[in-house]
Amino acid sequence: MKDLADCHSRWQEAISVSYKGHTVYEAPPNSSGHVLLQELNMVEQFDLQAMGCNSAESIHMMVEAKKLAFIDREAYMADPDHTDVPTLGLLSKEYAKERAKLIDASRTSNPTHGDPWAFQDGSGSVGRVTAGSVQEEDTTCFVIVDQWGNAVSQLQSIQSSLGSSIVAGDTGILLNNRMTYWHLDEDHVDCLEPGKRVRHTMNPVMVFNDDGPASLGKASGDGTLALVCGTPGADTQVQTNMQVITHLIDFGMTVAEAVEAPRWRNSHSPTESNVPHVCDNLLHMESRFGSDVQQALESKGHQLNVMPDWGAQGSEMMIQVDSETGVLQGAADPRRDGYAIGW
Repeated sequence: MKDLADCHSRWQEAISVSYKGHTVYEAPPNSSGHVLLQELNMVEQFDLQAMGCNSAESIHMMVEAKKLAFIDREAYMADPDHTDVPTLGLLSKEYAKERAKLIDASRTSNPTHGDPWAFQDGSGSVGRVTAGSVQEEDTTCFVIVDQWGNAVSQLQSIQSSLGSSIVAGDTGILLNNRMTYWHLDEDHVDCLEPGKRVRHTMNPVMVFNDDGPASLGKASGDGTLALVCGTPGADTQVQTNMQVITHLIDFGMTVAEAVEAPRWRNSHSPTESNVPHVCDNLLHMESRFGSDVQQALESKGHQLNVMPDWGAQGSEMMIQVDSETGVLQGAADPRRDGYAIGW
């Protein structure tokens, strides 16, 4: 009863970084939202357009940026009520520049974590910050924008299919099993402890134009709402969100084109959330990527797992807002059940 009495919801400030004329907002720790922002900070150090959309060069660079961000999460991210999390340092632009220098365009790497504490003074204009293998899973995402510009990105999860498979008495309430993300090594930053919140992978995303007119979706200190998105998919979430956001901002895709584009995901040991925390180091790619792209990635050292045409994890839901007209464009990922509905 004390556990239930001590449980409460909390309001928290979003964390954010700038990305090419936009501000991208994410959920703070104990969410993995900072991983997406770190990825974008590093991607911004490269000429993505010159590399080409979904080219071997751009995919390689993004995969390496993902690995750098994930190894930092493994080292530093836990419940900020129990652990000092260097959020400002992790999101520092200067820190991203240092980390991006480790990306070798010609070959894969096995990176170690960096030292974000050296950048914890917030250098790099971080924005608002609050201190502090494929499997079945049951996470749901929906995104909403109404006629007045109110927006919601919502993720809810019971973790695995049917959660813990335990129903609480005769209540009909199915209990989740999100504690599968705990480490049991007492020296690990995310070790299981009484009263501690497990770190998790759910990361709702909103993107604002930095210089948009004060109209639909106006946010204090920012521009107009440009994009609301999210996806199920555990550690795939921040990888999928990176891909679709760059598809829109860097390559001018529509939301439908972005969610339907070929997709990849990387698994890299020992940075996976699920227990066991080790996995095969693989680049999982949908077969719609050309053979030339696949061969070029293999030549850089990536071990590929070629999946069916629509086989990548994730079920991206997106709404884009035209800042001039207020027109909303929605898209739902064809990889899983989902719908885009307007009225």
